[in-house]
This record gives sequence, C-alpha cells and structure tokens, in this order.
Amino acid sequence: MDEIYSLLAQQSARPQAVIEQPSATPAAASPMEQPSWWPMLGIFALFAVFMFFMSRSQRKEEKRKKEMMAALKKGDQVVTSAGIIGTISSLKDDTIILNVGGVKVEFLASAISSLRAPGKGEKTEKE
Repeated sequence: MDEIYSLLAQQSARPQAVIEQPSATPAAASPMEQPSWWPMLGIFALFAVFMFFMSRSQRKEEKRKKEMMAALKKGDQVVTSAGIIGTISSLKDDTIILNVGGVKVEFLASAISSLRAPGKGEKTEKE
C-alpha cells in the first residue's frame, strides 16, 4: 500500500503539461489560406455557365420556330401544341386554318409546334 501512495505522490509532483489556449485575437491569415467567400464564388460561376447554355438553347429554339413559321405554306401538314394534326387550308396574319379530318379549324399561328414530314404516319394497305 505504501508503494501505491509513493507512486501517486511522485505523479502529483511531476509538472503537468500546459495546454496552450488559442488567443482571443485571430492571427493574420497565412498566404495559403483561401478566403471564406471562395466556395460561393465557385457556385455562382457554375450557375452563370448553366444560365448561359440554357439561354443559348432557348434562342436557338426560337430561331428554328421563326424559320419554320416563315416557311409554312398551304398544303403543309402540321402538328399543333395540343397534338392535333392537320393540313393548312389558309394562312392569315396571326391565325392558320387547318383542315382536320374534313373539318376546318382556326388556330393561332403560335399554336403550331412543328411541321410534319409528308406521308409520315399515314397507313398503307397491306397486300
């Protein structure tokens, strides 16, 4: 038992290591550290690139649609945004009259979504 007391006394007599506490004032940032706003800058750059490509594809689609609308003529088969397929009977300023199964229907020109290739989707008789 005396040995245990002597060991405890020896350990308590040893000087304890002093743990340094960080100072209240921050030290100057080292040149290798990046500012805290750099990750946000990267996110904004990715967002800008994404928006650039989105607007570019949208402009290409608008240009394609304008060219298609300018090239429409009587007799073309078109598809409306509602999915109705018809043949153009007449063209006006901002409206188009389509022949849909023998019935003439008037649509806004902006409702035309695509020009259909001639003969596409027509059924042929099998021999």
